Amino acid sequence: MVDKWFGLFMAKLRDLALLDDTLLMVLSDHGHSLGEHGVIGKQGDCQCPELVDIIFMIRHPDSEGAGRVIDDFLYDHDILPTALNQLGIDLPRSVDGRDLWPLVRGEERRRPYVTGSMAEYVRYQDETYRFICRSDGAERQLFVPGDDPELAENLAESMPDVCDRLFARIVEDAGGGLPAASPESLRRAGPWYEQV
Repeated sequence: MVDKWFGLFMAKLRDLALLDDTLLMVLSDHGHSLGEHGVIGKQGDCQCPELVDIIFMIRHPDSEGAGRVIDDFLYDHDILPTALNQLGIDLPRSVDGRDLWPLVRGEERRRPYVTGSMAEYVRYQDETYRFICRSDGAERQLFVPGDDPELAENLAESMPDVCDRLFARIVEDAGGGLPAASPESLRRAGPWYEQV
């Protein structure tokens, strides 16, 4: 269904002669687990590739970077500075995101890691580790995807020092503290976060 309607959208851009002067950015929403790790849907404690590794494609009207694949850690908030820079518009104020175009040109180093959160869970990911835990540091999960691509072996108990270091990085990235996710705040966020 997505392929069909995206194809119709692209055809309309061509028909209207807009494709040659349009910067096109396509970003998917989060994924859903379909039984992986015993989970159906999206749950904060299962921030695995099928949930958080999403598609982001850019089509430059001058074909700059055409066919280039960049395997890097990106954030959604990188979209604004990237789009504005390509459109020749100055950022209206300081933003946390970065312009991704230097990566396309091979002029910039990759991000060494990313952190994120969903509901009451937080995540750290780099080239070696994927670490997931509650925002209070409990329920730790530590995986080494290079050795365990299915994320089947939780190494948190055998590597507490690594977990402590990665949790400290998450807290540092959050500005020095993580908000407590109360049942009330999660309920306000939506029914899919309610605890039974």
